[in-house]
Amino acid sequence: MFYMVPLYTCGVTFGVINASKLRTGTLNQWLDYKRTYIDPINKRFKVAEDEPLKSLRLNFNLNFKIITVWENWGECTEIDHQKGIRRKLGRCRLRASVKDNTQEMVPKRSKAVRNALSYLTDGFDIPCRSLRLNKTVPKISKIVRDIPDYQAEEMCFVAKKMAKHKPNKYKLKSMKQVPENSHVTLSCTEVIPNSDLKWFKEEKLLNSLFRKSTCKSEEEPHISVDTNHSLHILHISKKEEGNYSCLLNGKTVQEFEVKVLSKATLLNQEFIRYSIYLGFVLSLTMTCYCAGVCVAWHRKSSFADPLNLHKKENYGQSASQCEQRKLLEWN
Repeated sequence: MFYMVPLYTCGVTFGVINASKLRTGTLNQWLDYKRTYIDPINKRFKVAEDEPLKSLRLNFNLNFKIITVWENWGECTEIDHQKGIRRKLGRCRLRASVKDNTQEMVPKRSKAVRNALSYLTDGFDIPCRSLRLNKTVPKISKIVRDIPDYQAEEMCFVAKKMAKHKPNKYKLKSMKQVPENSHVTLSCTEVIPNSDLKWFKEEKLLNSLFRKSTCKSEEEPHISVDTNHSLHILHISKKEEGNYSCLLNGKTVQEFEVKVLSKATLLNQEFIRYSIYLGFVLSLTMTCYCAGVCVAWHRKSSFADPLNLHKKENYGQSASQCEQRKLLEWN
């Protein structure tokens, strides 16, 4: 049994793609394009009675099929506020495959036949407008070279920052200081849900499946990305400290600098803060105790009793009055 491996080659074609050789529409509309241009030719390849299709099918067990080879989606091009369009090109290709190799081949082949079979069965998909195909098998080339390529289009969303102008990276960078073993959530602002957003730590792409892994040797077991593109870091440690950034269409939307504070650092900060507070309270208390004024009455070599001070004053006044009365009586 001879198996074919689908590979692609860059062949010389009949000129560049132009508007007359290109159909544009959505992926759903591509089905109509396929029914119009591709399906009838594929059906013809299966039942054709004209040469060389019949001989290639019956004598050499070669089957031909037209396929569409898609390129990757291009970047989202803005057409309105936060709305855009992206495109990808589907190129027409001819694929030749050997059905089986059990049937005995024709023993004698001309050089042209050998070259044609070698070209058709080398495992590469052939461009529908290949010059070599036209030279090797003109009959097949005439059938497939007028099939247009197809350009698919679909709506996409553009982030505000990227739609207007290149943002100032300093305005998009923020710092987060978090205690060790706490939970942190990083969210990129102004990003539309279901957009193609990617998270990086330094220059390493973060996988959204890290949290599901229970392997202790996993480098990032605390990290997960939810459906809203928010990055969650659970039980953060010193290993998760660093610069995080979210990228949309290959461009940085926002950056975060995450600093992890150890428990010892937090305890020292709390101790210093409460020490300052306690010192302030004690200083107020000492000031209140020192605000009192001590008053003492002194007479010659003794101190007067403050509790009996009023009585002694009255007593002194009475003795003086008695002396005055005695003097008056003597006189």
